[in-house]
Amino acid sequence: MGFKNFLSKIFKKNNQNVMEYLPDGLILIDDDGDFLMSNNVADKMLSGIKEDFQNYNINDIFENAVVLIRKSADTQKQVVLKTNKDTNKDLFFEFTANKYNRGYLVLMRENTQNYKTLTNIFVEYESSKKINKNKNTFIVNLSNDLTTPLQSSIGFSKALLDGLCGQLDEKTEKYIRIIHKNSNELMYLINKLVELSKTEAGLMVHNLQFFDCIDVLRECLKHFDSQMKEKNIEYNLEIQEDIKRTIYSEEEHLKFIINNILDCAIKLTRNGSIDISVKYPDKEILEDNSLIPQENVLEKGFLLFEIKDTGIGFTQDELNNIFEPYIEVERPNRKDISNAITFLSVKNIIKVLKGNMWIESEPEKGTIYSFIIPTEKVS
Repeated sequence: MGFKNFLSKIFKKNNQNVMEYLPDGLILIDDDGDFLMSNNVADKMLSGIKEDFQNYNINDIFENAVVLIRKSADTQKQVVLKTNKDTNKDLFFEFTANKYNRGYLVLMRENTQNYKTLTNIFVEYESSKKINKNKNTFIVNLSNDLTTPLQSSIGFSKALLDGLCGQLDEKTEKYIRIIHKNSNELMYLINKLVELSKTEAGLMVHNLQFFDCIDVLRECLKHFDSQMKEKNIEYNLEIQEDIKRTIYSEEEHLKFIINNILDCAIKLTRNGSIDISVKYPDKEILEDNSLIPQENVLEKGFLLFEIKDTGIGFTQDELNNIFEPYIEVERPNRKDISNAITFLSVKNIIKVLKGNMWIESEPEKGTIYSFIIPTEKVS
């Protein structure tokens, strides 16, 4: 009783109880969580949850209350308390506590509606993530069923064009070439969609290791050698003299990134050249892309890859949606969808590598595809 009388005197000023002028609930509890005092706002709140609440411990009303109140007092941060199940009311309160002699002075405010809304948003978000992952996994698992019929169409149409069943008349050959061409394009689009689904569902195999990144780059260029010769495209490779060729990263992921960018660059270039450069990025570029070296990573712990073509380029509207295959556009076409699928897949993989990618372009002047990846092993 002595402690309660002491507190009563503190919270009275000019014979008026200061506690009653607060818009929020205010309670005083001892170290064990027993109630000592409360203002009218708190009385109204707590009596609506549990009758004669003063005769109970605060842990009887709120889950893990004393521990969380102590945490609030220690950290000087707000905590959220939820009513116990046996109260039959699912309510949330924000508590701010301060240590006071042999107890805690606690300011409380109900915020049930906001926290229920946030909880529902979080549940819906997690549910949508799961649905999206299941959808992507389904597409990947279905890939063989999607591609097998197409492979038959591509194979048989090619055999007919090669004369397997004899000489074709001009009209028949024309139709079969259309079937062959469209089947190949559809196969390409399905493969890109499967790649995107793998990156979004986290189904790409990860294998961090040391490897020569320049050897990987040259291997990718060799893969496209015949296509570039067919379109009379020259390529120039520029490598900064002092870079460390051996990096610690994902070799297959880097191949995936370079191959997809080169594939798009070649498709969009009628003639001309493709310039590839590998160098250390400037500090400003790292900062612009929110890539800050960790303390135990050397200053030159990132590589900047730039692939520049002299192709048809992209308009600003196309650039705005370049990583958005799902966005609704007025007149979507296969080329735009295919590019967006490819670039989103590439960007997803670059994010896995803790890097970033961006694209700059002007119509009829070409495009620069740039990406940065870390190259040091972080302990």
